[in-house]
Amino acid sequence: MWQNVLVDVVVVFAFAYAAWNMGPQAMRQRFTALALGLPFLPRALRQRLMAATAKSGGCHCDSCPSQKPLAPQVHAVVFHKRKN
Repeated sequence: MWQNVLVDVVVVFAFAYAAWNMGPQAMRQRFTALALGLPFLPRALRQRLMAATAKSGGCHCDSCPSQKPLAPQVHAVVFHKRKN
C-alpha cells in the first residue's frame, strides 16, 4: 500500500517537473500567479516562484512579450548536376 502511494507521489512530481521545464512561458506565468495567491505557500517557495517568472525564456516565441521575433533567414537553393 505505501509503495503505491510513494510511486504515485514520485510520478506526480516528475510530471510537474517535466511540465514546468518543457511548457511554454505563458503557462508557467499563469501557474505562478495561481500559486502566489495561495495563503499557505512557504516563503522560500514563494521567492523561488517569483524569481523563476522574472527570468526571460529567450525563446523568441509569440508568447514572450519582451522578445522580438527573429526575421526569417533566406538561403539560396543550389542544385548540382550528377555525373552519370
